[in-house]
Amino acid sequence: MAEWRKLYGDISTSIRLAQVSDRAALLYTWGLAQLDDDGRAPGEPIWWKARVVPAREWTLADVAGCLAELVDAGLLDRYDGEIPDRIYVHSPTWRDRQPLRKDRYRPSDCPPPPKAPLSGNHVATERQPSGTLDQTRPEKTRPNQKKQKQKPPPRKKRADGDPRVKLLVDAFFEGQKTKNGSAPVAFPGGQAAQFFTRALQSEGVAEIQGHMNDFFETEDPFLRQAGWSFGTFVSRYDGLGGNNDNGWESYLPLIEDGEPHEIHFRTCLKEIPREFWPRLVTHFDKIQRRQYGYNAPGKGRLEKIADGFKSGV
Repeated sequence: MAEWRKLYGDISTSIRLAQVSDRAALLYTWGLAQLDDDGRAPGEPIWWKARVVPAREWTLADVAGCLAELVDAGLLDRYDGEIPDRIYVHSPTWRDRQPLRKDRYRPSDCPPPPKAPLSGNHVATERQPSGTLDQTRPEKTRPNQKKQKQKPPPRKKRADGDPRVKLLVDAFFEGQKTKNGSAPVAFPGGQAAQFFTRALQSEGVAEIQGHMNDFFETEDPFLRQAGWSFGTFVSRYDGLGGNNDNGWESYLPLIEDGEPHEIHFRTCLKEIPREFWPRLVTHFDKIQRRQYGYNAPGKGRLEKIADGFKSGV
């Protein structure tokens, strides 16, 4: 029999174990180390007293009461053996919780419980002695031909678009390179082209370049930590002045006059028209990140709250 057993962390949250007394829980956890390799043991209280809690001042009646609690909770199964007046217990979860190597398994001296699986079927693997082969295991055969790797389909060339978009993408790349002192490891050229294409629908090249300059020249500590990445620029675009429709500036005092908490954000949603909600999310997220740094809830959280208001939740 093995000298140790596995004890899983979920035993602390076990519903069945929470139904028994502290003494019964102690008897169960300590008793796992005394069950044989098939999860069986004699069920007499005197055996459990002598093997599990010999140094505890527990009476046989105490042990018998704890065993009854464990059986009632389904943690142990009690059954009769072939010998008259002999009882045994078995752990119903033993097969799944206590796998053994076959070379360390020792058959149980206790009779199996009714409808129990055959002894030893929970054995995980078998370690073979050196110099021998396991004849029960089929030999692994390898195909003679190696698998040919499939070539990926050729990439489609990007069609030439608005030259102003390429100008803005290159300008941001150079600005990021100058600000960080080296070229970016990865630059989302496709994402940048899509963003500038949309931005050019409402602003000119000069205005967008002005937002870029403001972005790279800002002393915002969060922007410095984020490395002036393109994703950070997109999330700050509205706050830097991009896409500001007439009337948006009038709501800025309401937004900034309060702590950057969700309660204040919900108040702003009630007071500000829906067409300004995307700008509200971006601007409020900027305020939160200045206040909390990387511990800010995040823009996604604010968008979920706004969607809830939109659907009337």
